Amino acid sequence: MLTGLNRLISASLDMDDVLKAIARAAATLMGAVVASFWVADEESKTLELRAFSNEVMGAGQTFRRAKFGEGSAGWVAANRQPMRADDAFTDGRVGGLDWYRQHGLTSTYTTPVIADGQVVAVLSLNGRRPFRFSAYDYSLLDGLVAQAAAAIRNARLFAAERSASQAARAADRAKSEFLTVISHEIRTPLNGIIGSAELLLDGSLTTEQRDLVMTVSTSGEMLLAIVNDVLDFANADAGRLDLESLVLEPAHLIRGVVEICRPSAQAKGLALTTEIDPSLPPTAIGDPGRISQVLANLVNNAVKFTSVGQINVGARAAGVSEDGLLLEVTVRDTGIGITPEVQRTLFEAFVQADSSTTRRYGGTGLGLAISRRLVEIMGGEIDVTSEAGRGSTFRFTVRLGLTPEAAAAARRSRPPVEAPEPPPAPTGRARLLLVEDNAMNQRVVTLMTDRLGYDLDVVTDGRAAIEAVAGETRYDLILMDCHLPELDGFEATRLIRELDGERGQTPIVALTASAYASDRQKCLDAGMNDFLAKPITFALFASTLNRWLES
Repeated sequence: MLTGLNRLISASLDMDDVLKAIARAAATLMGAVVASFWVADEESKTLELRAFSNEVMGAGQTFRRAKFGEGSAGWVAANRQPMRADDAFTDGRVGGLDWYRQHGLTSTYTTPVIADGQVVAVLSLNGRRPFRFSAYDYSLLDGLVAQAAAAIRNARLFAAERSASQAARAADRAKSEFLTVISHEIRTPLNGIIGSAELLLDGSLTTEQRDLVMTVSTSGEMLLAIVNDVLDFANADAGRLDLESLVLEPAHLIRGVVEICRPSAQAKGLALTTEIDPSLPPTAIGDPGRISQVLANLVNNAVKFTSVGQINVGARAAGVSEDGLLLEVTVRDTGIGITPEVQRTLFEAFVQADSSTTRRYGGTGLGLAISRRLVEIMGGEIDVTSEAGRGSTFRFTVRLGLTPEAAAAARRSRPPVEAPEPPPAPTGRARLLLVEDNAMNQRVVTLMTDRLGYDLDVVTDGRAAIEAVAGETRYDLILMDCHLPELDGFEATRLIRELDGERGQTPIVALTASAYASDRQKCLDAGMNDFLAKPITFALFASTLNRWLES
Protein backbone atom coordinates (compact mmCIF):
# COMPACT_ATOMS: atom_id res chain seq x y z
CA MET A 1 0.00 0.00 0.00
CA LEU A 2 2.79 2.44 0.90
CA THR A 3 4.56 1.63 -2.38
CA GLY A 4 1.37 2.44 -4.28
CA LEU A 5 1.12 5.74 -2.45
CA ASN A 6 4.69 6.59 -3.38
CA ARG A 7 3.88 6.00 -7.04
CA LEU A 8 0.76 8.16 -6.76
CA ILE A 9 2.72 11.01 -5.17
CA SER A 10 5.31 10.86 -7.95
CA ALA A 11 2.69 10.78 -10.71
CA SER A 12 0.15 13.30 -9.42
CA LEU A 13 0.39 16.98 -8.52
CA ASP A 14 -3.25 17.13 -7.36
CA MET A 15 -2.84 17.55 -3.62
CA ASP A 16 -6.45 16.72 -2.75
CA ASP A 17 -6.40 13.40 -4.65
CA VAL A 18 -3.14 12.35 -2.99
CA LEU A 19 -4.32 13.34 0.49
CA LYS A 20 -7.56 11.36 0.02
CA ALA A 21 -5.54 8.28 -0.93
CA ILE A 22 -3.26 8.71 2.11
CA ALA A 23 -6.30 9.24 4.38
CA ARG A 24 -7.85 5.98 3.13
CA ALA A 25 -4.58 4.14 3.73
CA ALA A 26 -4.29 5.67 7.23
CA ALA A 27 -7.82 4.63 8.17
CA THR A 28 -7.16 1.05 7.00
CA LEU A 29 -3.68 0.64 8.52
CA MET A 30 -4.38 2.41 11.82
CA GLY A 31 -7.81 0.88 12.47
CA ALA A 32 -9.72 4.19 12.30
CA VAL A 33 -13.36 4.54 11.28
CA VAL A 34 -12.47 7.65 9.34
CA ALA A 35 -9.29 9.69 8.69
CA SER A 36 -9.02 13.26 7.47
CA PHE A 37 -6.47 15.90 6.56
CA TRP A 38 -6.53 19.55 7.53
CA VAL A 39 -4.23 21.69 5.34
CA ALA A 40 -2.45 24.44 7.26
CA ASP A 41 -1.41 27.98 6.37
CA GLU A 42 1.37 29.02 8.74
CA GLU A 43 1.21 32.65 7.63
CA SER A 44 -2.48 33.15 8.49
CA LYS A 45 -2.48 30.48 11.25
CA THR A 46 -5.54 28.78 9.79
CA LEU A 47 -6.59 25.24 8.86
CA GLU A 48 -8.93 23.97 6.16
CA LEU A 49 -10.47 20.47 6.12
CA ARG A 50 -9.56 19.12 2.65
CA ALA A 51 -9.62 15.31 2.47
CA PHE A 52 -11.60 12.41 4.02
CA SER A 53 -11.09 8.68 3.76
CA ASN A 54 -14.90 8.33 3.68
CA GLU A 55 -16.41 11.16 1.67
CA VAL A 56 -19.98 10.31 2.71
CA MET A 57 -19.08 10.76 6.37
CA GLY A 58 -16.99 13.81 5.54
CA ALA A 59 -19.85 15.56 3.78
CA GLY A 60 -21.70 15.96 7.08
CA GLN A 61 -18.84 17.69 8.90
CA THR A 62 -19.71 21.40 9.15
CA PHE A 63 -16.64 22.27 11.23
CA ARG A 64 -14.32 22.71 8.21
CA ARG A 65 -12.22 25.77 9.06
CA ALA A 66 -10.30 26.45 12.23
CA LYS A 67 -7.65 28.74 13.62
CA PHE A 68 -4.48 27.45 15.20
CA GLY A 69 -5.47 26.50 18.76
CA GLU A 70 -9.13 25.83 17.84
CA GLY A 71 -10.37 22.20 18.00
CA SER A 72 -8.13 19.15 18.11
CA ALA A 73 -6.52 19.94 14.73
CA GLY A 74 -5.92 23.54 15.74
CA TRP A 75 -4.39 22.46 19.09
CA VAL A 76 -1.99 20.12 17.28
CA ALA A 77 -1.02 22.79 14.73
CA ALA A 78 -0.39 25.37 17.46
CA ASN A 79 1.60 22.98 19.72
CA ARG A 80 3.33 21.08 16.88
CA GLN A 81 2.82 17.72 18.65
CA PRO A 82 0.35 14.80 18.49
CA MET A 83 -2.79 14.70 20.62
CA ARG A 84 -4.88 11.73 21.74
CA ALA A 85 -8.40 12.05 23.14
CA ASP A 86 -9.92 8.76 24.34
CA ASP A 87 -13.23 10.52 25.03
CA ALA A 88 -13.84 13.41 22.68
CA PHE A 89 -16.86 14.58 24.66
CA THR A 90 -14.89 15.22 27.84
CA ASP A 91 -11.71 16.58 26.24
CA GLY A 92 -12.14 20.32 25.83
CA ARG A 93 -9.65 20.43 22.95
CA VAL A 94 -11.99 18.60 20.52
CA GLY A 95 -14.45 20.51 18.32
CA GLY A 96 -17.28 19.53 15.94
CA LEU A 97 -18.92 17.19 18.47
CA ASP A 98 -22.26 17.07 16.61
CA TRP A 99 -20.50 15.27 13.81
CA TYR A 100 -19.00 12.83 16.32
CA ARG A 101 -22.50 12.06 17.69
CA GLN A 102 -23.98 11.67 14.19
CA HIS A 103 -21.51 8.89 13.33
CA GLY A 104 -21.08 7.33 16.78
CA LEU A 105 -17.47 8.42 17.09
CA THR A 106 -15.86 8.81 20.50
CA SER A 107 -12.07 9.07 20.10
CA THR A 108 -9.43 10.84 18.06
CA TYR A 109 -5.70 10.72 17.46
CA THR A 110 -4.35 13.80 15.71
CA THR A 111 -0.76 14.41 14.55
CA PRO A 112 1.01 17.27 12.76
CA VAL A 113 2.50 17.02 9.25
CA ILE A 114 5.70 19.07 9.20
CA ALA A 115 7.77 19.96 6.13
CA ASP A 116 10.77 22.30 6.01
CA GLY A 117 10.21 23.23 9.65
CA GLN A 118 6.59 24.34 9.12
CA VAL A 119 3.25 22.71 9.94
CA VAL A 120 1.72 22.08 6.50
CA ALA A 121 -1.18 19.83 7.55
CA VAL A 122 -2.76 17.84 10.38
CA LEU A 123 -3.83 14.18 10.11
CA SER A 124 -6.84 13.27 12.24
CA LEU A 125 -7.88 9.67 13.01
CA ASN A 126 -11.36 9.10 14.47
CA GLY A 127 -12.76 5.90 15.99
CA ARG A 128 -15.33 4.36 18.28
CA ARG A 129 -12.78 3.20 20.85
CA PRO A 130 -9.50 4.61 22.15
CA PHE A 131 -6.46 4.25 19.90
CA ARG A 132 -3.59 2.12 21.19
CA PHE A 133 -0.61 1.98 18.84
CA SER A 134 2.42 -0.30 18.89
CA ALA A 135 5.91 0.78 17.88
CA TYR A 136 5.21 -0.72 14.44
CA ASP A 137 1.97 1.27 14.20
CA TYR A 138 3.84 4.48 14.98
CA SER A 139 6.40 3.71 12.25
CA LEU A 140 3.54 3.22 9.75
CA LEU A 141 2.00 6.48 10.89
CA ASP A 142 5.32 8.29 10.49
CA GLY A 143 5.56 6.93 6.92
CA LEU A 144 2.07 8.16 6.08
CA VAL A 145 2.79 11.59 7.55
CA ALA A 146 6.04 11.81 5.56
CA GLN A 147 4.16 10.97 2.35
CA ALA A 148 1.59 13.64 3.09
CA ALA A 149 4.37 16.19 3.67
CA ALA A 150 5.96 15.28 0.33
CA ALA A 151 2.63 15.51 -1.49
CA ILE A 152 1.86 18.96 -0.05
CA ARG A 153 5.38 20.23 -0.71
CA ASN A 154 5.25 19.04 -4.34
CA ALA A 155 1.80 20.50 -4.89
CA ARG A 156 2.79 23.88 -3.46
CA LEU A 157 5.99 24.03 -5.49
CA PHE A 158 4.02 23.23 -8.62
CA ALA A 159 1.37 25.84 -7.73
CA ALA A 160 4.05 28.47 -7.12
CA GLU A 161 5.74 27.66 -10.42
CA ARG A 162 2.41 27.71 -12.27
CA SER A 163 1.48 31.01 -10.63
CA ALA A 164 4.83 32.52 -11.62
CA SER A 165 4.40 31.21 -15.17
CA GLN A 166 0.88 32.60 -15.38
CA ALA A 167 2.07 35.94 -14.01
CA ALA A 168 4.85 36.01 -16.60
CA ARG A 169 2.39 35.21 -19.41
CA ALA A 170 -0.02 37.84 -18.10
CA ALA A 171 2.78 40.40 -17.99
CA ASP A 172 3.80 39.47 -21.52
CA ARG A 173 0.19 39.82 -22.71
CA ALA A 174 -0.13 43.15 -20.93
CA LYS A 175 3.10 44.40 -22.52
CA SER A 176 1.98 43.23 -25.94
CA GLU A 177 -1.43 44.89 -25.54
CA PHE A 178 0.19 48.08 -24.26
CA LEU A 179 2.57 48.21 -27.22
CA THR A 180 -0.30 47.55 -29.62
CA VAL A 181 -2.30 50.42 -28.13
CA ILE A 182 0.71 52.74 -28.08
CA SER A 183 1.55 51.82 -31.67
CA HIS A 184 -2.02 52.53 -32.76
CA GLU A 185 -2.28 55.80 -30.86
CA ILE A 186 1.06 57.10 -32.17
CA ARG A 187 0.66 55.89 -35.75
CA THR A 188 -2.78 57.49 -36.11
CA PRO A 189 -1.56 61.11 -35.67
CA LEU A 190 1.64 60.27 -37.56
CA ASN A 191 -0.51 59.31 -40.52
CA GLY A 192 -1.93 62.81 -40.51
CA ILE A 193 1.47 64.46 -40.03
CA ILE A 194 3.43 62.52 -42.65
CA GLY A 195 0.57 62.28 -45.15
CA SER A 196 -0.23 65.99 -44.95
CA ALA A 197 3.43 66.95 -45.24
CA GLU A 198 3.85 64.75 -48.31
CA LEU A 199 0.85 66.33 -49.99
CA LEU A 200 2.08 69.84 -49.13
CA LEU A 201 5.53 69.13 -50.58
CA ASP A 202 3.89 68.19 -53.86
CA GLY A 203 2.28 71.63 -54.10
CA SER A 204 3.49 75.19 -54.65
CA LEU A 205 5.46 76.46 -51.65
CA THR A 206 7.92 79.25 -50.96
CA THR A 207 11.45 78.23 -50.06
CA GLU A 208 10.84 78.96 -46.38
CA GLN A 209 7.55 77.04 -46.40
CA ARG A 210 9.18 74.05 -48.11
CA ASP A 211 11.96 74.02 -45.51
CA LEU A 212 9.41 74.06 -42.69
CA VAL A 213 7.32 71.27 -44.24
CA MET A 214 10.48 69.23 -44.85
CA THR A 215 11.29 69.62 -41.15
CA VAL A 216 7.81 68.36 -40.24
CA SER A 217 8.11 65.43 -42.66
CA THR A 218 11.61 64.45 -41.50
CA SER A 219 10.62 64.69 -37.84
CA GLY A 220 7.59 62.50 -38.50
CA GLU A 221 9.73 59.89 -40.24
CA MET A 222 12.22 59.94 -37.35
CA LEU A 223 9.43 59.45 -34.81
CA LEU A 224 8.03 56.60 -36.89
CA ALA A 225 11.46 54.94 -36.98
CA ILE A 226 11.67 55.15 -33.18
CA VAL A 227 8.21 53.62 -32.80
CA ASN A 228 9.17 50.80 -35.17
CA ASP A 229 12.43 50.19 -33.28
CA VAL A 230 10.66 49.95 -29.93
CA LEU A 231 8.01 47.58 -31.30
CA ASP A 232 10.59 45.38 -33.04
CA PHE A 233 12.74 45.21 -29.92
CA ALA A 234 9.75 44.30 -27.74
CA ASN A 235 8.74 41.58 -30.20
CA ALA A 236 12.29 40.26 -30.36
CA ASP A 237 12.50 40.29 -26.56
CA ALA A 238 9.27 38.28 -26.36
CA GLY A 239 10.28 35.91 -29.17
CA ARG A 240 7.45 37.09 -31.41
CA LEU A 241 9.38 38.32 -34.46
CA ASP A 242 7.74 36.95 -37.58
CA LEU A 243 9.74 35.60 -40.51
CA GLU A 244 8.45 35.12 -44.04
CA SER A 245 9.72 32.60 -46.55
CA LEU A 246 9.69 34.28 -49.96
CA VAL A 247 11.64 34.08 -53.17
CA LEU A 248 14.22 36.88 -53.36
CA GLU A 249 17.16 38.00 -55.49
CA PRO A 250 20.04 38.71 -53.08
CA ALA A 251 22.00 41.04 -55.39
CA HIS A 252 18.93 43.03 -56.38
CA LEU A 253 17.76 43.28 -52.77
CA ILE A 254 21.13 44.67 -51.64
CA ARG A 255 21.32 47.19 -54.49
CA GLY A 256 17.74 48.24 -53.75
CA VAL A 257 18.54 49.02 -50.12
CA VAL A 258 21.65 50.94 -51.15
CA GLU A 259 19.65 53.03 -53.61
CA ILE A 260 17.11 53.89 -50.90
CA CYS A 261 19.96 55.07 -48.64
CA ARG A 262 21.86 56.89 -51.40
CA PRO A 263 20.14 60.29 -51.09
CA SER A 264 21.18 60.68 -47.44
CA ALA A 265 24.78 59.73 -48.35
CA GLN A 266 24.86 62.17 -51.26
CA ALA A 267 23.54 64.92 -49.00
CA LYS A 268 26.71 64.53 -46.90
CA GLY A 269 29.01 64.25 -49.93
CA LEU A 270 29.77 60.56 -49.25
CA ALA A 271 30.46 57.96 -51.93
CA LEU A 272 28.18 54.93 -51.52
CA THR A 273 29.29 51.90 -53.56
CA THR A 274 28.43 48.21 -53.84
CA GLU A 275 30.66 45.23 -54.48
CA ILE A 276 28.67 42.07 -55.12
CA ASP A 277 30.39 38.78 -55.92
CA PRO A 278 29.27 37.60 -59.41
CA SER A 279 29.14 34.03 -58.11
CA LEU A 280 26.36 34.90 -55.68
CA PRO A 281 23.32 32.72 -56.58
CA PRO A 282 20.71 34.77 -58.43
CA THR A 283 17.80 33.59 -56.30
CA ALA A 284 17.18 32.31 -52.78
CA ILE A 285 14.36 31.84 -50.29
CA GLY A 286 14.16 33.94 -47.12
CA ASP A 287 12.64 37.05 -45.61
CA PRO A 288 13.57 40.01 -47.85
CA GLY A 289 11.95 42.52 -45.50
CA ARG A 290 14.01 41.47 -42.48
CA ILE A 291 17.27 41.24 -44.46
CA SER A 292 16.58 44.71 -45.84
CA GLN A 293 15.86 45.97 -42.32
CA VAL A 294 19.24 44.76 -41.04
CA LEU A 295 21.16 46.10 -44.03
CA ALA A 296 19.35 49.45 -44.03
CA ASN A 297 20.14 49.89 -40.34
CA LEU A 298 23.85 49.24 -40.93
CA VAL A 299 24.04 51.51 -43.99
CA ASN A 300 22.11 54.30 -42.28
CA ASN A 301 24.42 54.03 -39.26
CA ALA A 302 27.43 54.23 -41.57
CA VAL A 303 26.03 57.38 -43.18
CA LYS A 304 25.19 58.88 -39.78
CA PHE A 305 28.65 58.29 -38.29
CA THR A 306 30.72 59.16 -41.40
CA SER A 307 31.50 62.78 -42.20
CA VAL A 308 34.10 62.37 -44.97
CA GLY A 309 34.99 59.51 -47.28
CA GLN A 310 32.99 56.55 -48.47
CA ILE A 311 30.79 53.61 -47.59
CA ASN A 312 31.04 50.28 -49.35
CA VAL A 313 28.44 47.49 -49.20
CA GLY A 314 29.68 44.04 -50.20
CA ALA A 315 27.96 40.68 -50.55
CA ARG A 316 29.16 37.18 -51.29
CA ALA A 317 28.16 33.55 -50.85
CA ALA A 318 30.02 32.37 -47.77
CA GLY A 319 28.76 28.88 -48.46
CA VAL A 320 26.46 27.17 -50.98
CA SER A 321 25.22 23.60 -50.66
CA GLU A 322 22.12 21.52 -51.23
CA ASP A 323 20.90 22.81 -47.87
CA GLY A 324 20.96 26.41 -49.04
CA LEU A 325 22.97 29.61 -49.13
CA LEU A 326 24.95 31.34 -46.39
CA LEU A 327 24.81 34.99 -47.46
CA GLU A 328 27.52 37.27 -46.08
CA VAL A 329 27.08 41.04 -46.24
CA THR A 330 29.63 43.66 -45.17
CA VAL A 331 29.25 47.41 -44.65
CA ARG A 332 32.57 49.35 -44.51
CA ASP A 333 32.81 53.05 -43.69
CA THR A 334 35.47 55.68 -43.04
CA GLY A 335 33.62 57.14 -40.08
CA ILE A 336 34.39 57.86 -36.43
CA GLY A 337 35.12 54.23 -35.55
CA ILE A 338 34.38 52.38 -32.30
CA THR A 339 36.65 51.71 -29.32
CA PRO A 340 37.24 48.09 -28.18
CA GLU A 341 35.40 48.79 -24.91
CA VAL A 342 32.22 49.87 -26.70
CA GLN A 343 32.44 47.05 -29.25
CA ARG A 344 31.93 44.51 -26.46
CA THR A 345 28.44 45.87 -25.68
CA LEU A 346 27.51 47.41 -29.02
CA PHE A 347 24.81 44.87 -29.87
CA GLU A 348 23.02 45.25 -26.54
CA ALA A 349 19.87 47.33 -26.24
CA PHE A 350 20.08 51.11 -25.80
CA VAL A 351 23.88 51.15 -26.29
CA GLN A 352 25.75 53.84 -28.23
CA ALA A 353 29.39 54.81 -28.04
CA ASP A 354 28.72 57.26 -25.20
CA SER A 355 26.19 59.89 -24.14
CA SER A 356 27.80 62.49 -26.37
CA THR A 357 27.17 60.20 -29.37
CA THR A 358 23.47 60.15 -28.52
CA ARG A 359 23.36 63.93 -28.17
CA ARG A 360 25.25 64.51 -31.44
CA TYR A 361 23.79 61.79 -33.69
CA GLY A 362 20.49 60.87 -31.99
CA GLY A 363 18.83 57.46 -32.08
CA THR A 364 17.48 54.99 -29.52
CA GLY A 365 20.44 52.59 -29.48
CA LEU A 366 18.03 49.76 -30.40
CA GLY A 367 18.92 49.28 -34.07
CA LEU A 368 21.92 46.98 -33.61
CA ALA A 369 20.21 44.98 -30.83
CA ILE A 370 17.26 44.37 -33.16
CA SER A 371 19.60 43.54 -36.04
CA ARG A 372 21.39 40.95 -33.91
CA ARG A 373 18.09 39.30 -32.95
CA LEU A 374 16.94 39.25 -36.57
CA VAL A 375 20.21 37.82 -37.84
CA GLU A 376 20.20 35.13 -35.15
CA ILE A 377 16.67 33.94 -35.91
CA MET A 378 17.68 33.80 -39.58
CA GLY A 379 20.49 31.39 -38.61
CA GLY A 380 23.39 33.80 -38.90
CA GLU A 381 25.63 36.07 -36.87
CA ILE A 382 26.70 39.71 -36.81
CA ASP A 383 29.98 41.29 -35.70
CA VAL A 384 32.11 44.39 -36.09
CA THR A 385 35.78 45.24 -36.51
CA SER A 386 36.72 48.84 -35.90
CA GLU A 387 39.30 51.27 -34.66
CA ALA A 388 38.46 54.66 -33.18
CA GLY A 389 38.97 57.37 -35.79
CA ARG A 390 39.57 54.92 -38.66
CA GLY A 391 36.15 53.60 -39.59
CA SER A 392 34.24 50.38 -39.02
CA THR A 393 33.33 47.18 -40.84
CA PHE A 394 30.08 45.45 -39.91
CA ARG A 395 29.53 41.92 -41.16
CA PHE A 396 26.46 39.72 -40.93
CA THR A 397 25.42 36.36 -42.32
CA VAL A 398 21.99 34.80 -42.85
CA ARG A 399 20.99 31.32 -43.99
CA LEU A 400 18.69 31.21 -47.02
CA GLY A 401 16.94 28.41 -48.84
CA LEU A 402 18.00 27.61 -52.39
CA THR A 403 15.90 25.47 -54.72
CA PRO A 404 15.34 25.26 -58.50
CA GLU A 405 11.64 25.97 -57.94
CA ALA A 406 12.50 29.16 -56.05
CA ALA A 407 14.83 30.28 -58.84
CA ALA A 408 12.06 29.84 -61.42
CA ALA A 409 9.59 31.72 -59.21
CA ALA A 410 12.07 34.53 -58.68
CA ARG A 411 12.40 35.11 -62.43
CA ARG A 412 8.61 35.53 -62.65
CA SER A 413 8.32 37.79 -59.61
CA ARG A 414 8.81 41.50 -59.20
CA PRO A 415 11.97 42.66 -57.42
CA PRO A 416 11.31 42.56 -53.66
CA VAL A 417 13.05 45.85 -52.91
CA GLU A 418 12.79 48.87 -55.16
CA ALA A 419 12.25 52.59 -54.92
CA PRO A 420 8.53 53.48 -55.21
CA GLU A 421 7.47 54.19 -58.77
CA PRO A 422 5.16 57.10 -59.56
CA PRO A 423 1.57 55.82 -59.71
CA PRO A 424 0.02 55.57 -63.18
CA ALA A 425 -2.61 58.08 -64.08
CA PRO A 426 -6.13 56.88 -63.23
CA THR A 427 -8.11 55.57 -66.19
CA GLY A 428 -11.58 56.20 -64.73
CA ARG A 429 -13.42 57.74 -61.81
CA ALA A 430 -13.73 54.79 -59.49
CA ARG A 431 -15.93 55.23 -56.42
CA LEU A 432 -14.43 54.30 -53.07
CA LEU A 433 -15.87 54.01 -49.57
CA LEU A 434 -13.72 55.11 -46.63
CA VAL A 435 -14.70 53.70 -43.22
CA GLU A 436 -12.75 55.85 -40.74
CA ASP A 437 -13.75 57.59 -37.49
CA ASN A 438 -10.70 59.88 -37.19
CA ALA A 439 -11.33 63.27 -38.82
CA MET A 440 -7.65 63.90 -39.51
CA ASN A 441 -7.22 60.58 -41.30
CA GLN A 442 -10.44 61.22 -43.24
CA ARG A 443 -8.95 64.47 -44.47
CA VAL A 444 -5.61 62.91 -45.52
CA VAL A 445 -7.24 60.00 -47.38
CA THR A 446 -9.71 62.37 -49.06
CA LEU A 447 -6.84 64.53 -50.37
CA MET A 448 -4.97 61.47 -51.63
CA THR A 449 -7.99 60.02 -53.45
CA ASP A 450 -8.83 63.44 -54.92
CA ARG A 451 -5.31 63.62 -56.31
CA LEU A 452 -5.74 60.17 -57.87
CA GLY A 453 -9.04 61.23 -59.44
CA TYR A 454 -11.32 58.90 -57.47
CA ASP A 455 -14.69 59.68 -55.91
CA LEU A 456 -14.88 58.99 -52.17
CA ASP A 457 -17.71 58.55 -49.69
CA VAL A 458 -16.95 58.56 -45.96
CA VAL A 459 -18.69 56.77 -43.07
CA THR A 460 -17.49 56.61 -39.48
CA ASP A 461 -18.44 53.13 -38.19
CA GLY A 462 -18.88 49.53 -39.26
CA ARG A 463 -22.68 49.52 -39.26
CA ALA A 464 -22.82 52.55 -41.54
CA ALA A 465 -20.33 50.80 -43.84
CA ILE A 466 -22.57 47.73 -44.20
CA GLU A 467 -25.58 49.94 -44.93
CA ALA A 468 -23.61 51.90 -47.54
CA VAL A 469 -22.35 48.78 -49.34
CA ALA A 470 -25.81 47.19 -49.26
CA GLY A 471 -27.43 50.41 -50.55
CA GLU A 472 -27.88 51.78 -54.03
CA THR A 473 -24.29 53.00 -54.57
CA ARG A 474 -21.90 50.52 -56.18
CA TYR A 475 -18.40 50.83 -54.69
CA ASP A 476 -15.26 49.67 -56.50
CA LEU A 477 -13.16 49.43 -53.33
CA ILE A 478 -13.55 49.85 -49.57
CA LEU A 479 -10.87 51.39 -47.31
CA MET A 480 -11.57 49.94 -43.87
CA ASP A 481 -10.15 51.13 -40.56
CA CYS A 482 -10.00 48.23 -38.12
CA HIS A 483 -10.72 50.01 -34.84
CA LEU A 484 -14.16 51.62 -35.09
CA PRO A 485 -17.02 52.52 -32.75
CA GLU A 486 -20.22 50.46 -32.70
CA LEU A 487 -18.89 47.69 -34.96
CA ASP A 488 -15.19 47.21 -35.68
CA GLY A 489 -13.68 46.76 -39.10
CA PHE A 490 -13.13 43.01 -38.72
CA GLU A 491 -16.76 42.21 -37.98
CA ALA A 492 -17.98 44.73 -40.57
CA THR A 493 -15.85 42.97 -43.19
CA ARG A 494 -17.28 39.56 -42.23
CA LEU A 495 -20.82 40.87 -42.59
CA ILE A 496 -20.05 42.56 -45.92
CA ARG A 497 -18.73 39.25 -47.22
CA GLU A 498 -22.15 37.71 -46.44
CA LEU A 499 -23.93 40.14 -48.81
CA ASP A 500 -25.27 38.69 -52.05
CA GLY A 501 -23.67 39.14 -55.45
CA GLU A 502 -20.81 41.44 -56.35
CA ARG A 503 -21.36 43.69 -53.33
CA GLY A 504 -20.15 40.93 -51.04
CA GLN A 505 -16.99 40.58 -53.15
CA THR A 506 -15.97 44.26 -53.16
CA PRO A 507 -12.19 44.54 -52.53
CA ILE A 508 -11.49 45.70 -48.97
CA VAL A 509 -8.13 47.23 -48.00
CA ALA A 510 -7.38 47.59 -44.28
CA LEU A 511 -6.15 50.98 -43.08
CA THR A 512 -4.81 50.38 -39.59
CA ALA A 513 -2.29 51.74 -37.14
CA SER A 514 -1.53 48.20 -35.97
CA ALA A 515 1.75 47.14 -37.54
CA TYR A 516 2.40 43.52 -36.49
CA ALA A 517 2.47 40.70 -39.04
CA SER A 518 -0.20 39.02 -36.90
CA ASP A 519 -2.41 42.10 -37.43
CA ARG A 520 -2.07 41.68 -41.19
CA GLN A 521 -3.08 38.04 -40.89
CA LYS A 522 -6.05 38.98 -38.71
CA CYS A 523 -7.24 41.34 -41.44
CA LEU A 524 -6.87 38.67 -44.12
CA ASP A 525 -8.64 36.09 -41.94
CA ALA A 526 -11.57 38.50 -41.54
CA GLY A 527 -11.95 38.64 -45.32
CA MET A 528 -9.99 41.75 -46.25
CA ASN A 529 -7.91 41.66 -49.41
CA ASP A 530 -4.93 43.83 -48.49
CA PHE A 531 -3.34 45.75 -45.63
CA LEU A 532 -1.88 49.25 -45.33
CA ALA A 533 -0.22 50.17 -42.03
CA LYS A 534 -0.40 53.81 -40.98
CA PRO A 535 1.27 56.17 -41.58
CA ILE A 536 0.64 55.68 -45.31
CA THR A 537 2.80 57.18 -48.02
CA PHE A 538 1.10 58.49 -51.14
CA ALA A 539 3.09 56.23 -53.47
CA LEU A 540 2.19 53.08 -51.56
CA PHE A 541 -1.43 54.19 -51.21
CA ALA A 542 -1.70 54.87 -54.94
CA SER A 543 -0.03 51.65 -56.07
CA THR A 544 -2.19 49.54 -53.73
CA LEU A 545 -5.43 51.14 -54.89
CA ASN A 546 -4.47 50.97 -58.55
CA ARG A 547 -3.55 47.29 -58.24
CA TRP A 548 -6.96 46.34 -56.83
CA LEU A 549 -8.95 48.66 -59.07
CA GLU A 550 -7.20 47.36 -62.18
CA SER A 551 -7.90 43.76 -61.13
